[in-house]
Order: sequence, then structure tokens, then C-alpha cells
Amino acid sequence: MPEGNPAAQGHGLNSVTATRAPAQRGEEPSSWIIETTVSPFHCLYQDALEFHKQSHLRLPRSEAEASRLARSAFLLYMESSEAL
Repeated sequence: MPEGNPAAQGHGLNSVTATRAPAQRGEEPSSWIIETTVSPFHCLYQDALEFHKQSHLRLPRSEAEASRLARSAFLLYMESSEAL
């Protein structure tokens, strides 16, 4: 993987790891194993921002609805921080 590729360095949404597989008998040693990991941080954080915005900017129908949106945003912020 190229060193300038953010995915190869583990930044952003995906991280990609490529390593050489050990050679089996009668097999060429040029085999590769590619592992991809997807981080849910970005999705959770964007959802938290949307709920937070709705609880403040869009006039909720009631105080209970505004509170519910704010609590949902808080929990998503916490989950997104754990995803890092």
C-alpha cells in the first residue's frame, strides 16, 4: 500500500492492512492478505450533530421532545468517542 494513502495509515473511515502471507509448499511467496476495518465514528458523530441541531434549531413540539433529542445526541457523541 502506498504510504501517502490515508486508509493505509489507519486514518478516516477505513483502515486497510496488507501483509504477505506465508508461502505454502509449492506456492509462490507473492500472496497477500488484505484486511479492511470500518470505523463507525464518522456515522455516529454525524447523527449526533443532526440530533443536537434538531433539539436547538428546529423548534420541537414540546420540552420533552427537545430533551429526548438532546439525550440522543449526547449518547451518540459518547458512542462516537468510543469508536475512535
